Amino acid sequence: MMNVSGQPQAEKRINWRSVLSPSAPWLYLVYLSFFFIGWVYDPPGFPEIGFSIVALAGFIAIYVVAMRRRDGVVIPAVAACAALSLAFEPYNWGGAIFVVFGGAMLARANDLRIRNFGLAILIVLIVLAMVWLGYPAIFIAAVLGSLAMTVIGSAYGAWREERDAQIETRRMAAERRATEAERARIARDLHDLLGQTLTMITLKSELTERLLDSDPQRARHELSEIRTVSRKALAEMREAVTGLRQYAMSDAIRESTTLLEAGGVTFRVQGELPSIPPEYEGALVMGLREGSTNILRHADATSATLSMSTTHDRVCVSLADNGKGGACLAGPGGLAGLAERLKALGGSLQTGKPDAGPGSRLDMTFPIGEPNP
Repeated sequence: MMNVSGQPQAEKRINWRSVLSPSAPWLYLVYLSFFFIGWVYDPPGFPEIGFSIVALAGFIAIYVVAMRRRDGVVIPAVAACAALSLAFEPYNWGGAIFVVFGGAMLARANDLRIRNFGLAILIVLIVLAMVWLGYPAIFIAAVLGSLAMTVIGSAYGAWREERDAQIETRRMAAERRATEAERARIARDLHDLLGQTLTMITLKSELTERLLDSDPQRARHELSEIRTVSRKALAEMREAVTGLRQYAMSDAIRESTTLLEAGGVTFRVQGELPSIPPEYEGALVMGLREGSTNILRHADATSATLSMSTTHDRVCVSLADNGKGGACLAGPGGLAGLAERLKALGGSLQTGKPDAGPGSRLDMTFPIGEPNP
């Protein structure tokens, strides 16, 4: 189906399972058949038939509104049901069904005071009216019994609707949180992936431009590397979007070494990384990429060191430079995402200065073992 703008329009479908559920309030309308039983013993005339049809149509409209609203509207709705019952009972005992429907309306009211007080008034009204009209006690008991069963069923149906609505709300909230988390992951991964790659492409492009006249063969080699890096960046971006990226710290170290040395920064690696879960390795890769990119862009450093150490219960990976203090910590968006990633895994991110000399330092730590669930 298309709307006036030519865009496809979602087709609205009725949830027949909820409509036909035993707890659905609309199924109670079948009890209107009791209204016509009295006609079997005392056939009505045409004026009564016409009045009954109009009254039933008005009652159904009131019933649908009251059952959907479940607020203060139930008070005038129940009053209308009581009036209809009093109007029909003198010559059609099936009119008592209207007060039973009034009980169903009251049972679904959100306000407990309205519900209890209204039911008490309704019961008293039923008994007084039927005694005054001379109905036998067994009939009065049958009406009260029907009222009790209807009230219980209607209250249970309202409770189920409210419970299902809460479950649906929680489910939708969980879906929204999952969607937002996935968007944040994609944005974080793209930031970490493209930041380093684009910086490398920029550096190699500038180098190629300088080499075009003095060393054409080296320039062609750099162009070949730019093409390789660009293709790899495209593949990584696709993997990040689909969540299929498998991060390897060894690859990240090689990339950072190439990047930093291309920018004139000596890069050293101290220690070895133990075998760790892929989730941790992915976070460390992103941290190394973010830190090395910031060193090249902002630190004005000549050397950088990646240190990896293990204690009895934690692993620590540190990236330090000898440049402008705090410069490699630039880009709060990337570091904030990295801190969130490590925190979710039970780790932490700390920033500061190296133990000796100028520069800045990025420490990523996490516990040994599997990540927190």
